[in-house]
Amino acid sequence: MTCPADLVQLRYAISSQGATIGRDGELVRGLMEGFRAVVERHDQALDPLQEKFSGLSTRQSTTSVTFQPLNYPAGSSAVTPVSLRFDGELGTCRAFLAQCSLVMELQPSFFPSNRSKIAYLITLMSRRALAWVMAVWEQQSAICFSMEGFMAELK
Repeated sequence: MTCPADLVQLRYAISSQGATIGRDGELVRGLMEGFRAVVERHDQALDPLQEKFSGLSTRQSTTSVTFQPLNYPAGSSAVTPVSLRFDGELGTCRAFLAQCSLVMELQPSFFPSNRSKIAYLITLMSRRALAWVMAVWEQQSAICFSMEGFMAELK
């Protein structure tokens, strides 16, 4: 049988735990309200950005390439000149890479290695894209030896 003193202690312990659980519940509710407020502010800040950038994936690129006829003398080491530059602007990378790939496909003897292809791409970069790629090139990053890796980093 349980003595009355033990029952009093048990009731006090249960009451104390109930109070602690109540305080913890209030804290959790406060945290949830704060979290909801942060999510709401995040959504409000994100909406204008989504509107601004929603058309980028469907916008037509204005990057163009001018191909010269391939009538170089035998033994010439010239590559078809291109008039495009990639400056890092969103939405132009895919077209840039496709057009450079065409040049490389048309003149494979000028691009015997992945490294030569990457070097060619770098010569056609400017501004932000050039600043990024020069840092990568100077560090001799692994992507400077893999055309697939390099293109993946650009996209």
